[in-house]
Amino acid sequence: HVDALCHVLACGMPPVLSPRFTAGLDKTLRLFQVDGKVNSLLQSVFFPDLPINSAMFTKQGAEIALSGRRKFFYIYDLQTGRVRKIHEVQGRKEKSFEHMYASPDDKYLVFTGLDGDVVLVSNQTKHSVGHVKMNGSARAVSFLNDGTRMLTAGGEGKVYVWDLRHQKRCVHAFVDEGAVSCTSLAVAANNAYVAVGQDTGVVNIYDVRPRVDGGACQCSALIQLCLSGATCCWWVC
Repeated sequence: HVDALCHVLACGMPPVLSPRFTAGLDKTLRLFQVDGKVNSLLQSVFFPDLPINSAMFTKQGAEIALSGRRKFFYIYDLQTGRVRKIHEVQGRKEKSFEHMYASPDDKYLVFTGLDGDVVLVSNQTKHSVGHVKMNGSARAVSFLNDGTRMLTAGGEGKVYVWDLRHQKRCVHAFVDEGAVSCTSLAVAANNAYVAVGQDTGVVNIYDVRPRVDGGACQCSALIQLCLSGATCCWWVC
């Protein structure tokens, strides 16, 4: 193992066989070869102007995107070792892109922005391709596993479902039961369920499958969990 000088805020499991990573506020990306025994450190990459809040594999594990409380973000190419700085997202006033998400189809990098905006950036060009807007603040993002729909949630305690194929329009919204503010989202691998975490520590699990008649989702909480806090949700199967 390697001793870190700060809390680890991001870690990555690749979609294909490649190194794992950790990253955090010490501005360092660490790549590991995980074998369950030695778990050797392969490389450390230091980003002098970026305490890292978010990092994730993109492009089928060929790149790692990294962001923090800055208006810029970085792309690290695992094949070439090249570090590319994206100095700004054009047309955006945000000074922080600490909350970053990647669509599973590798089309978008997504950032929570100001005033309920969720900013979509092309993963190919790294230029802004638009945004969607919620009524409250934006605090969490997740996707169906094919990337066709995006779920967002935030300060008003409501979950929005966006169709990214058709002008990024909102196709459904529902209130998270008992929520004042939603802080995390996770869609199950089969697209049938979504976990919604609240700032109170409550996690509700919903059935979001379309009804047989093609109507709206059946969005009533199936399971409710109580934790000390729910800043991040992940499905493990």
